[in-house]
Amino acid sequence: MCGIVGLFDTREQRAVDVAVLGRMNAVQFHRGPDEGGQHAEPGVGLGHRFLRHVARTRLLLHLLSLSPDEELPPEERARTRRVAL
Repeated sequence: MCGIVGLFDTREQRAVDVAVLGRMNAVQFHRGPDEGGQHAEPGVGLGHRFLRHVARTRLLLHLLSLSPDEELPPEERARTRRVAL
């Protein structure tokens, strides 16, 4: 699940206050964030936060492609996912 925040000025395209955008994005921090970021340009500022909910999950199901077109073998991709979690 992700949380998204934004500031928009579609009429005058003024610069977005990055400090305000950062505070808006930080409000989501208590929900168990894993990663996040923000982007600002004249007239628009967006922030996002990936909200980790693994701690409340009883079962995680990993679906891995067995296609020979994948760069890494399935075992290595599964190991990488386990480390990330």
